[in-house]
Amino acid sequence: MRKHHEKDHGFKGRRLPSIWHIVAAQQIDKGKHSQYFRVKVPSHLSRPSLDKDWITKLELEIDQVTGYPGFDPSDIRNVDAFLVQLGWPEHVQGLNPTELRSLVKPPTRDEFPMLKETVTWIFDVAVATIKYTPDSIRKQLKSKNLM
Repeated sequence: MRKHHEKDHGFKGRRLPSIWHIVAAQQIDKGKHSQYFRVKVPSHLSRPSLDKDWITKLELEIDQVTGYPGFDPSDIRNVDAFLVQLGWPEHVQGLNPTELRSLVKPPTRDEFPMLKETVTWIFDVAVATIKYTPDSIRKQLKSKNLM
């Protein structure tokens, strides 16, 4: 409702109504007759009770339904195309995902003492030399297909 209210009624940035009336609505079809119209609620249907933060609860439920379902390493559709080209799914096949995750945790404070400086140096060199990189390579770097 909030998104609809802002988009279709031009109230972006203004305060939303504090009371939202629940109405039963229908539409004839999704084509020429897509306008919604109010209909009378059958008496045997009860109206839901609403507490003051029902919008927040509804948004959380929508996020749960539409959110990222998680990573299943055994499903090749969840692996980045670049990793597929490198043969990553075959490389990790049969390995325990929990063990793999433990191998990529951030290093401890005393582990790899020059890592931060090295990464910073590589980044600085890349930034300094990007203007001398040929356009064809820069286009390739920007593309989704790195290979």
